[in-house]
Amino acid sequence: SLHWLLVLATAASFAYAVHLHGTDQGWNYYSPLSRFWEIGLGGLLGIWLVHKETPTRLAWARWPAGVVGVALIIGTGFFLDGADQFPGPWTLVPLAGATLVILAGNPVADGRGAEGVSALLDTAPFQTLGRISYSLYLWHWPLLALATFHFSDVLGNRSTGVQGITATLGTKKGLAIGAAVILISLVLAWATEKYIETPLRQTRKPARAW
Repeated sequence: SLHWLLVLATAASFAYAVHLHGTDQGWNYYSPLSRFWEIGLGGLLGIWLVHKETPTRLAWARWPAGVVGVALIIGTGFFLDGADQFPGPWTLVPLAGATLVILAGNPVADGRGAEGVSALLDTAPFQTLGRISYSLYLWHWPLLALATFHFSDVLGNRSTGVQGITATLGTKKGLAIGAAVILISLVLAWATEKYIETPLRQTRKPARAW
């Protein structure tokens, strides 16, 4: 079935990504063949986990699962360098976090509602961030690259262990410009979702001839 075809393609892509991680990380980062497993695993998690009922006896685990999941996702941005480590095996860290968040948000057999992290993620601000997340992904990188290039005088020294925009602009200027990039990206992402994505989105399946 298509389900098992997706399983095989995802596993093959992951194996290829692990291989390239040790041989050619530059190509690994950009290759669609090594990147596919991230999307494939996301699809499989949707098939296997989303809206699956949690047994009442395991309901207590939803709260800690959500906390650990969010910690893994946030920690990825602080402790892992995507350019050097993704889509290799370290990519499993944020994906494990996403898995735990999904499990934490699933309904309980006794009808219990969302709690803990799931209840927090169900609030309006986080729902808005979820809706604009793709536009935010598209906007933030060119803005960050252009701002870094425009405001930099000399290239920073990455041997200090400081990564990102602060490595080039210094801590004070880097944090200020980085915060401005985030705010501008949020505004542009919101406008893109509202005035481009939503109007163009299909509201119903169109009729198609053979």
